[in-house]
Formats: sequence, structure tokens, C-alpha cells
Amino acid sequence: MVIDILKSYFNNEQREFSGNEKNIIKEMNKQSLASFLYFVYPNNQAFKRIYLGATLIQEKFFYIQNELTRIFNENNIDHYFLKGSVISSLYPDSALRSRGDIDIVVRKDDYKRVKQILSSNDFIYQEEAFHHSEYLKNNMLVELHRELFDPSFTFYNYFKDTFDDTTKLTNNLYKLNENRHFLFALCHLDKHLVNQGEGIRYLLDFYYMLKKWPLDLVYITNELKKLGLYDLFINICDAIRIITNEDFLNIKANGQLLINYMLNDGIHGKQSDDVKSFAISKESKFKYFINLLFLPKKEERQKLYPRLSKSILLYPILLIHRFFRLIITGPKKFIKVLSTKNVERKKMANNFEKIGIKK
Repeated sequence: MVIDILKSYFNNEQREFSGNEKNIIKEMNKQSLASFLYFVYPNNQAFKRIYLGATLIQEKFFYIQNELTRIFNENNIDHYFLKGSVISSLYPDSALRSRGDIDIVVRKDDYKRVKQILSSNDFIYQEEAFHHSEYLKNNMLVELHRELFDPSFTFYNYFKDTFDDTTKLTNNLYKLNENRHFLFALCHLDKHLVNQGEGIRYLLDFYYMLKKWPLDLVYITNELKKLGLYDLFINICDAIRIITNEDFLNIKANGQLLINYMLNDGIHGKQSDDVKSFAISKESKFKYFINLLFLPKKEERQKLYPRLSKSILLYPILLIHRFFRLIITGPKKFIKVLSTKNVERKKMANNFEKIGIKK
């Protein structure tokens, strides 16, 4: 149903709706694509209200973005926006590109000062992650980044210097080079496909980036081959061809498999992270559980226990905390992993390989 509606949109088809409005809205909302309903079924008032609501929300996001730029310019803070904060402007109507936050990047040296500046301008602090912190203003979420990825992520070092490949637009507002932004988006998608899942909407981001930006596909292809993400790239382009009937690479691949995975896995993920992680790994169940307890990789310890991982002397405390945490929260994880049959694991791992997902 979701793909049929998108195909109708890209074919400029308009229909009269008949059926259960709530069901179709629910399905499109799962993929954050409900605004497309109005363009395919323009006479339906329920779909029109959804579109108007999305328009209002997007305007609120843009208003906060402009406020952030004004505040940062006044305080001489270099910054640039990422993901939906930029890509939404590529869509023919920004309301079609729903988003849940504003992603903004500042220099590492400015990060602490920026947090104080935001707090003094009525941005309400929410929480701290390893590479960003979150703030609310007028119920709109802002993610303040000092780095593009968590150090535990596979491609962290590739994007370590956050202001490389940026150009100044005006005052202290910068723009990330389109080729690098595209590569970042693809690496970010890979991260989500491995972890909590990602929806079809992200494929449309790549469609509009490919269509609207002057991308150097030779450079992008070479870089993705180095990163081991070329197969994912060609599958994204093949999936775009299936949905939009526009072919950017003229390479037939496993686009339908990618679409099916994204539809079934959902934006927030229906499949257990642990099951997916286990499926991709080549470890035995015993070794998987041992690693789950002892966290041998430093990056994983830093991500889960940023304070306790600062010194090896604190490792015994970390281990005790980890043990009791797994005793309390782990049984469901253990049952899901233990109940994963080798045939299912091999099938899942095989699908990941065909899609081009890299852990």
C-alpha cells in the first residue's frame, strides 16, 4: 500500500479515496509519509488536515533553525545543519519531508559554551549522548552535535573532523559539501538498518539528493567502495527506481529486498536489536553472551558506560553493574537470541549481505 501510494505520487496520479482512512493513515505514519496522501487523494479532508499540520510543524522547525543561526551569529559560533534540516528544502513541498528534530553541528571547542548559550536563550536541556546533547524549545527538539557519530560507530574516523569539507554561507553559518553530506546520510542509514531500523522515507531523501544536488557520483562510488557500502548504494538506487521510475545508475540490484526489509522493520524497528546484532556476527551464542557481559571492545564500553570506562581501575565496578543489569533486563534478550534458529540467523545474515548492510 505504501509503495503504491508513492508510485502514484511520482506518476502525478490523483485518485478518489475509498476505504478505511484510519488504517491507511496508520500505515503511512509508520513510514513518516502521511503527507503524501493529500497529493494522491486531494479531495479527502482528513488527508488535507494531515498535510496542513505537517506544514505548520515544518514552519516551526524552520523558525527555530533561523533563531539558532541568529543566536550563533551573535556569539560568533560556527555551525551547520544536517539531515532533514537541509534535505527537507530539496522536496517540492517541505511538508512532505517530516522530521522529529533539528540537527546542528558546532566545533568541538565551542561545544561547552554553546550549551550555556542555548540554556540562556530558553532552550531546555534534556539529556547528553556521547556525541550530542538534546534541547527543547516550544516542544521542538534540537540535537546539538560536536561530532557526527559516536566513537563506537564503524565510520567514526571517516567523519571525525566535522568542519572538513564545509563552506561558509553567511556570517557563522556553514554548509557541508553535498558529496560529504550524501556519504554521511548513507553511513547514517547503514547504522539505523543495523540497529533500530529505518523507514522508506530515507530512500526519498537519497532520491532528492541525487536529483537536486550536483553530486560527483564517481567520487561517491569510489569512497563507498572504500567504506564497504557500495552494494548498499546500488540497492538504494535500485529501490528508488522501483518507487519513482527514475534510474540514476542503470544497475539492477536488490532494491526490492531493501524495500521489503525497510517496510517490515519499520522506522523504530520491530526486530530486536540483539537478534539483528547476533545475526550479523559470526560468533557462537556462548561467545555472544560472554561479550555482552564483558564488553571487550573499548568503544562499546565508552558508549554504554562513559564514566566507568575512563579508567581500567573502574572496570570491576563496570563489570558488577553490567552483570546485575543483565540479570534484571537481560532475560528477554537471552530468550530472543537463544530462540533464534541457525537457519533464521543465516537467512537474516544473508539478506543483510545482499542489501549491503555493514555492521
